[in-house]
Amino acid sequence: MTQRQTSHTEILYHTISNLTRKKRLPHHFLAVIIACLAFYPLPAWAANNAPTFRNVQELSASVALFVPLGLLLLALASVPPAERENAAFSFPAAVGLAGVLYFVVGFALEFGGFGLIDARPDFAALVREWTALSPAWSRYWGMSGLAGFFLAGPAATPGNESLFLAHLPWIITAAIIPLVVTRRYGPTYLAILWGGLSGGIIAPVAGNWIYGGGWLHHLGITAGWGHGYLDIGGLSMVAIVGAGISWATLLAFRPRRAAKLAGPLSLPAIHAPLLAILGSGLLIAGSSGWFLATPLWPFTYFPWEKIFLNLLLSAAGGAFLPLLYIWFFTGEQNLALPAQGLAAGWLALLAGAPFIPPWAAVATGMVVGGLMPIVTALLTSQLNFPDDGGLLTMTTLAGFLGVWAPGLFADGQFGQGWQGVGPTHYLGIAGQGVSGLLVAAGLQPDWPGQFLAQFVGSFAIFLLAFLLTSLLSWPIATIWAKVVGKSPSKA
Repeated sequence: MTQRQTSHTEILYHTISNLTRKKRLPHHFLAVIIACLAFYPLPAWAANNAPTFRNVQELSASVALFVPLGLLLLALASVPPAERENAAFSFPAAVGLAGVLYFVVGFALEFGGFGLIDARPDFAALVREWTALSPAWSRYWGMSGLAGFFLAGPAATPGNESLFLAHLPWIITAAIIPLVVTRRYGPTYLAILWGGLSGGIIAPVAGNWIYGGGWLHHLGITAGWGHGYLDIGGLSMVAIVGAGISWATLLAFRPRRAAKLAGPLSLPAIHAPLLAILGSGLLIAGSSGWFLATPLWPFTYFPWEKIFLNLLLSAAGGAFLPLLYIWFFTGEQNLALPAQGLAAGWLALLAGAPFIPPWAAVATGMVVGGLMPIVTALLTSQLNFPDDGGLLTMTTLAGFLGVWAPGLFADGQFGQGWQGVGPTHYLGIAGQGVSGLLVAAGLQPDWPGQFLAQFVGSFAIFLLAFLLTSLLSWPIATIWAKVVGKSPSKA
């Protein structure tokens, strides 16, 4: 009988098990090893396969799932141990609820009209876009797609499947944020409601407005505001939608404090430093997959080196000021502040990474990271919005400031013809791309056009999430108050 050859994976597994059993390896280091195992098949994949663009997209979509996991681990680092299991439930809840509903209905709402703006054969079935306005306006004022439900029938093409895989991590992340932030409030079935609402309706509709040919996509044509609303990395779908759902829930369910806390503002505590380090690392590791997975634009179109450089610079800027603060003002080794600042800086560059110069990426990260401890302390100590995981502050600050950044800092050197605006000339200059207030030498600033598109679009998406959630949360809060015997708005 031929003896079966033991694989490298089995050897590694038994080695880890023996070390852990003999207490030579602390249990909490297993999280790091498991994360590293995610990359273990890559050398064999690279050695045995000729990489194609489709291979890159498939692998990148998997790597992008490190982002929601990283954000969750980073939040768990500051969550009290007694509440950590409840907060950790957010990941399987988001994957299960948001993932299924995005497959059933969300993808159709987001990309049901994508074929109207992209003539590639794979998207030929996605040509149904709904608008509440006159049919004569429907070409530029789309509000929701209506094709591609269940990814079935003519919509079952490789291109549509790639679109689904690329945006699924965005949808999961958008669902995780309110699940973590609002875990202390209201009945437990709110997790099911918010996970489904974000993944099945709110984030997909926002995505339609931005990527699927909806009305924000065309603001450059219809309103003359720059090149229209731009957000290449899903910052609006993730941070602004997550913040809108979270704020609506907290306003409906939180008890109000009778008086503000006296004394100095409290800073977030760190209960599990390893989780903060691991979460930050997974966030950065998932960056490449977050962008490379999407088939929305030609692979060779973007300056990838500039995108990843700006992301890292903004993340570094986000961690820089919190580090100075804890070193020179508090004297504490508080890992929560720089880790949350790093994540906020990274998030803030998702919208405009290829459009702004590196110095602006650093500045954006420093502004967002510098405001993180101040706003977190104000929310917790003065407004009674506990934000021990930092996600409420992080998504609110990074979402709005990050979306506005291209309106100020886009230098005009990239984005020629973006969303159908200025294919050859823009503002009288050949080859000029997306432009804000501070442009490169020899180019014309586009002020306040691009900023108006970013400003109006960000609040429109926030209001979409906030109002839809409020319509459900206030009636539930009223019923819940009668059941538990106290008002959700009074202590």
